[in-house]
Amino acid sequence: MTDLRFKRSTVYDVIKRCEIGLSIEDEPRIWLALSAKGFSKPFIGATQGPAATTDVYIHQCLSKLLSFINEHHVHDDYVFWPDFASSHYARETTEWLIQHNIKFISKEVNPQKVPKAQPIEDF
Repeated sequence: MTDLRFKRSTVYDVIKRCEIGLSIEDEPRIWLALSAKGFSKPFIGATQGPAATTDVYIHQCLSKLLSFINEHHVHDDYVFWPDFASSHYARETTEWLIQHNIKFISKEVNPQKVPKAQPIEDF
């Protein structure tokens, strides 16, 4: 007889996917901004394929970043530090960041393949 038991985490994952409207084929995406002063509203969604598009990143994620900065860091000296996802350094993305006066680490000085030099890797 075949054992039809599933690991609890697998069942939980399927239930959670259904609750937020993800199919089994969708890749879940979770994004949020965080600092010592708190964290932004998260973006929880799905993409078909390996990564979020530039359009999704700008309209679903960076819009939340802008709200977070305006709420917690409007008078602070901050720097936004993206990772190397292609949408994070797309021309449209960097133009959006510049247009909204969000200081960010440029791709040229972001230490690629040096996880210990990237603070986000500690979370």
